[in-house]
Amino acid sequence: LSIRRQRQMCIRDRTNEGRTLATTTSKLLTHWPIDEIICSSATRTMETADLLASELPSPLTPHTSKELYLASPVAYSTAALSIPNDSSECIAIIGHNPGIAALICTWAKDSLPVSPATVAVFELAIGDWKELSDSPQVTKQLAGLISNGVRVR
Repeated sequence: LSIRRQRQMCIRDRTNEGRTLATTTSKLLTHWPIDEIICSSATRTMETADLLASELPSPLTPHTSKELYLASPVAYSTAALSIPNDSSECIAIIGHNPGIAALICTWAKDSLPVSPATVAVFELAIGDWKELSDSPQVTKQLAGLISNGVRVR
């Protein structure tokens, strides 16, 4: 029964309200130089990734990962490790609560509200993505926060 419920959640489409919020949020991200998008294999996150990719100045094809559905915070960091050295400077990882919220709050060292379509932008003091494997030693600076379609920070 648990697996069946998860599968149903995985194929659930976004609501019209969710689609509008994702569109608004995506437009707020166009000034960030995103050159890689990784998302969960859930239908709604793939829709969000495609929407974000369509708003960016350079066309991108989002990469999906089954491991990011109902993932732990560590799984999100690990997803960035799969990016080849030097190929991407700014990545977007699209996922789900509670895992993505836990990662955002841990990296920000703050208790932040992480509602749907929340975006936290972090600047990391790394030379390549593989350095995230030493995550506690990596300096992470919250550089931007978008919540409910509004830039908060």
